[in-house]
Amino acid sequence: MENTGIEANINVVAINKKDMNLEFGINGTANRNEITKLTKVEDPNSPGILVGGIEGGIGNNIQIQSVGYAANTFYSYEQIYDEDGNPIEGEYVDQNNDSIINADDLIQGESPTPDFYAGFYSSFRYKKWSVGFSLRGEFGKYMYNNIASTRGIYQNIPSGSYMQNLSADYLESEFQTYQLFSDYYIQNASFVRMDNLSVGYDVGSVFNDNASLMISAIVQNVFVITPYTGLDPEIATGIDRSIYPRPRIYSISANLKL
Repeated sequence: MENTGIEANINVVAINKKDMNLEFGINGTANRNEITKLTKVEDPNSPGILVGGIEGGIGNNIQIQSVGYAANTFYSYEQIYDEDGNPIEGEYVDQNNDSIINADDLIQGESPTPDFYAGFYSSFRYKKWSVGFSLRGEFGKYMYNNIASTRGIYQNIPSGSYMQNLSADYLESEFQTYQLFSDYYIQNASFVRMDNLSVGYDVGSVFNDNASLMISAIVQNVFVITPYTGLDPEIATGIDRSIYPRPRIYSISANLKL
């Protein structure tokens, strides 16, 4: 595998006075990886090595390792849409024009690895008050929404004596049966996330000047901006099977120095 990229980092102290301080930093990383060799003896008829197991069946994989492509590239059918932009169930592009849709029509597509990473932080202090936050983002990455592909289909409504929820994605696709290998489920998962936001106040001397006190309020996982329709665009494998959201945590702390 060959990896190429560039990284840059800038830290700035914009204000540095007795009663006021402002600092911020920006960093960015561009990266590209490509598989250059898989086996000692190459097979020109083999598309590569299937990986990335998914739910919805036994032995199904949605990713592939192929020479000339990024690691864990998605391997799927190219979905056909109607004139209103709605996916047509079971209709895929016949890549080799043989009038048959089978494994020969699967194609390498997007990668779960971001093309670009970025981060930004800032801290500001005015007299006894302070505030700080950190943001980061990943761009050019894609995610396979395995929750939608297995739970967003009509056949999952049971006909027996129990009830079961469907993913709301059914309202968009209206798929009746599994379409596990449709690239409809491979979604742009670029995101910007605020990891934390904090506000602090330096109370100063307490207990007859025998100690000093600093109190602060912190929020973690403040917000996420993303076009991805699943719960979390940040899953390293590129395959989303999560049915539980990442929690937002609120905390209050007191730092007492004796």
